[in-house]
Parts: sequence; structure tokens; C-alpha cells
Amino acid sequence: MGLQNALSPSPLVSPSTAMPAYDWCNGTLAGALEHVTQWHADDEAIVYHNTRLSYREFSAAVARAADGLAGLGVRAGHLIGVLHANHPHVQILQFAVARLGATFVPFNVALSPADLSQLVAHSDVGFLIVGGAYRGRPLRDALLEAMAGLSLPQREDITAGLALASHPALQVIVDLGQDMSVLEQAARGAVARYAGTTAEDISHIVYTSGSTRFPKGARLRHRGMLGGGFYWGEAFGLESADRVLVTLPFFHTGGLVLSGLSALLRGACIHIIDQFDECEVIEIVQRERITTLGLLDYQLRRVAELAATGRYDISSWTKGHTQAASYALRRELGLQRIVGFYAMTEASNPAALVMAEEQRESIRSSANGRPLPGVELRIVDPETGALLGPMERGEIRFRGWNRFAGYHRPAPEDMPNRVFDSGGFFCTGDCGYLDADGYLYLTGRYKDMIKSGGENVSALEVEDWLVNQIEIVEAAKIVGVPDERWGEAVVAFIELSEGKCARAQDIIDACKGRLSAWKIPKHVFFLKAHEWPISSTEMIKVRKEDLRARALLLVQ
Repeated sequence: MGLQNALSPSPLVSPSTAMPAYDWCNGTLAGALEHVTQWHADDEAIVYHNTRLSYREFSAAVARAADGLAGLGVRAGHLIGVLHANHPHVQILQFAVARLGATFVPFNVALSPADLSQLVAHSDVGFLIVGGAYRGRPLRDALLEAMAGLSLPQREDITAGLALASHPALQVIVDLGQDMSVLEQAARGAVARYAGTTAEDISHIVYTSGSTRFPKGARLRHRGMLGGGFYWGEAFGLESADRVLVTLPFFHTGGLVLSGLSALLRGACIHIIDQFDECEVIEIVQRERITTLGLLDYQLRRVAELAATGRYDISSWTKGHTQAASYALRRELGLQRIVGFYAMTEASNPAALVMAEEQRESIRSSANGRPLPGVELRIVDPETGALLGPMERGEIRFRGWNRFAGYHRPAPEDMPNRVFDSGGFFCTGDCGYLDADGYLYLTGRYKDMIKSGGENVSALEVEDWLVNQIEIVEAAKIVGVPDERWGEAVVAFIELSEGKCARAQDIIDACKGRLSAWKIPKHVFFLKAHEWPISSTEMIKVRKEDLRARALLLVQ
């Protein structure tokens, strides 16, 4: 009762549809879909190319898929892996797995064969569903290359009774092919029954970015996933009439929660694309009258360049999330609802959001939000654990209904006693501070701090300064390398705006007198847009260890 009183949505009725809000804090994914279908059965739920599914059709597809999984022997508590690019199939499978009380484990479609093999083995999935293609290559072929000794007899078939020495937990592989008929035929008369699932049960294992080493599988609960989707919807002001274009991958909580559940919980429609292409994105925004679209900064700049030609009507697009470096550009594009945030996989995505009632432009443009209701966030001295006051920088820690349950098969350094403090707060490794009003400001990662001239330099701070203050800088990443004079020297990798030219010394000179001496890059190297090393597990994060290795070679 106490949890429900603290977290139940208020008001309990959506003003746009009179649909009672789903009791996400005590519910499940399967229950949430059933609830919204009762109120929006004939409204569009998912659009993908020429496929359009109403909530009634979507729910029916989920039920058929759950029956098929039940026919294959899937039961509550089983781990179900999915290797499939963004597609309605992924959403159908997510809810079908939830209906059975099993756990959904999405795999990154861009993994190298070696990484995919290692991740499948580490995850302990007993059932693996594969389908679709990534960059023109069938993911079935990628799986065959990744797993030594695996033989799939034919396409669109089920391979059971596996006994792979390298993947002992894996029993069944389902090759979906182009549709889900093979899975539906597997039902053999079986009818999936709702498991006795609770909000506390594990709904997902989602692997983190692995930007420093092998990815970690975060065990996420129904309550956390649903609550994250609910509060993203609150921050965006989503209603059933909204149309959300999904560009973030479904193997990450950004795609599953920010883009997916935030809309589906409110009877809105999600439009799915295979992968980001600025021409396709802006054409869909115009044709489908997209209202909500979350883009990464580099994606936003590409779309903005097309919008500047005046050939497209994107006036329907009014809602999106922001990273501080591009807030002004989002305003220029006409967005009225721009949501600042602090999110991570271990928080079931959002831990803090800038909500609609906040009107101060200074907060909306630069803060990472206040902690969500029912979520406690504190700043502590990372060495002593002492609580710090307003405006004092330290490690960000949080606990609450959204906190993950721990890592799957954790390494020694990822055991619960290492990642949670004595109060149950997750030690994020992020650096930031809270202002007097309780707003969070992220200033960087402790592992991303550079000790230059005896001073701590936040890589994030210098990166944002370069992008915001030097007009020709399109993107910037900062790393540190050993230096005899400075201890560590600040090294900048920079992408210039299209058609612009500069020398390394031009960038350094632009910093002089405007940045403290120890923050000024001592070396500057230029990259083209396609040359950034991107994290294989998310396709949205630059691998700084690769940049650091390159810098070590270049500065010798």
C-alpha cells in the first residue's frame, strides 16, 4: 500500500482519452498492453513501412506469439534471447515473453561474431529467436558465423535439442524469416496462460554499452520498465494522438523505454525504421505528421540541414529530448517540449527528468532534471561516501523503484557489494552536482576525468565548450594521455562542420583566454563523421578507449 500511495500516477485519468492510467507500480508489461487495448483497440499502435497494426491487431499477434513460445516449452523464469533489428517483431516478442513470465534478452545486431558468441553464452538464454537483417545481411547468417558447430537446416524453421559445447544453456533456435508464422505454428494447440508475474519480477536483461570492457547484463524489473515509460510520457506530454518515430535501437533501454513504452502505455502510435537515415526520417516526419522524435546530436544536425532547405514541412514535430550541446538547435527547429534527462540502463532508463511544469529556460536548457517521484538521488564523496551539499561535485548515486536488481553473472568488480553502497544506492561512477532546487547537473564520468596540471578536467565540460563556443566545431571528444609537464595532457578529437577547414593551432588559439590553461587541448586531431569509433553494443556511443589508443600513437 505504501508503494502504491507514493508512486501511483496522478491524476488517474488521461485528459486526452479519459483512459484510466495503468497502475504501473503494481503491474506488468502484459497487463499494461491488455489495459491500453481495452481503450484504444482500433487506434494505430505500430507502423513499419507498409505494415500498420492497431492495438487490437498488435495484442492478437502478441497472444499468438506467446502461444507459439508456450508450445516450444517456454515457461516463467526462462531467458529468451532475441537477435532482430528494429521491427514490429521485436515489440511483439517483448510482450509475448512478458505474458509467459519469462525474461526478454535483446542482443545487439551490430556485434562482431566473436562478441555475439560471447554474449549469447554469457546470457544463459535457453531459447534464441533470430530474424530480419542488419545493413543488408541476414542476421541468421551472422548467428551462424558467430557460433561454431551450429547448423540450421533451413530458413524459417525451428532447431531444437541443441547441444553446443560453447553454449550449453541454449536449447532452441527459432529462425523467424520474414514473418512469425513459424513461431505461431509451433503452438500445437498450446495456449499461453498469464504467469503469476509481479511488478518485482525480472522482465528484461539488457546489456550495457561496454564502452570500457565487455558489456554487463542489467536485470530489470517490470515496475522499473513501466515506470520509466510512464514518466517519459509525462515529461513529453504524450497523448493517444501522438505519433512517435523510433530511431533508437530496441536492444537498448533508449529504444525500449524512451521511444517504445512511453508511447504504448498511452495509446499513442510508434513508427519504426530499420536504422537512422536523415532523408527517411524527415520524409516520415512530414508524411506521417510525427509529433515526437528523439535524436542524438549528430542525427539532429543532419536532419536540421535538410530542414534548412525549406523542402519539408516538419511543423508537426514539437517534442523531443535534449543533450545540452544542441538545445538551441532544437528550439530553432520549432520544438516546444524539449526534455532534459539523466538516464542509464541500470535505472531502467530515466532517473531524472525536466518535467513540463518547469518554465525557467536556464533549467530547461542545461539541467538533467529532478529525480523521479519515488527515486532518491544523492551526491557523495566517492572516496569517503560522505553526503555532499548543493553545488558540491561528487559521485551521483540513486535508489528507488527503477533501480536494477543487479548484473547477470557479474564479474567480481560488479558484485552487489561493489556496485551498491550500504544504503542500497547504485554507485553510478558519474560526476555531478545538485543545485539548491534539487536539479541535477551531470559533469562527466570519474573514469573520464583528466588530471592536468594538478587539476581535475571534466572531458564532458571541455567537449560541450568546444561545440558551443567554436562555431565550426560539429562534434568533439576529449581524452587524456600521459605528459611530462602536465601529468596528463588534454587531447581533442574534432569533427568540423561540413565545408569548414581549420588547423590544430586554430582550435587551440580559440581556447586561449577563454578556458583555463589546464583545460586547453594540447593536441588536436580531426576526424570525418564516418571515422568516429562507435561502440558495438549501442551504435550511439563513441569508444573513448579507441580514441585514447589513437592519441597515444599520434602524440609520440
